[in-house]
Amino acid sequence: MQTGRDYFEEMGISHFINAAAPYSSLGGSQMWPEVIEAMDYAMIRRARMKELHDAVGVRIAAMAGSEAAMVTAGATSAMTLGTAACIAGTNPDLIHRLPETTGMKDEVIIQRGHQRKDRDDDVQLQSGGSGRHQSRRVGRARHGIRHSHIL
Repeated sequence: MQTGRDYFEEMGISHFINAAAPYSSLGGSQMWPEVIEAMDYAMIRRARMKELHDAVGVRIAAMAGSEAAMVTAGATSAMTLGTAACIAGTNPDLIHRLPETTGMKDEVIIQRGHQRKDRDDDVQLQSGGSGRHQSRRVGRARHGIRHSHIL
């Protein structure tokens, strides 16, 4: 049920029924009411983003029983950030150099079942700079395991 303004129609974006799955490229999934409530809360309050990000990561890790966790903007950004973490590790110099990867690990293994049909097999890191969008090829996907593979 639509109420109010149709932003998609104003921008010429067509509507569709997603019969596949909640893929990021198809708009992701609907948010739970608790998530919208938390967003409404945060919208009118201020916090230092690093402090908020770190605290939420600690809480999610405790809930999941994992060593660490972080919130991402969806599956695609999670894969990008995970790849960046594997490439740079905990080295602050390498982290700050991204998306420049010269001399860093650069091979990525992607399971055949996880490859995207609508994309190239390359894993790419995205960066914005000076108002323009840049893309950097990080590594070519491999289907076998060799000694030189890094992930």
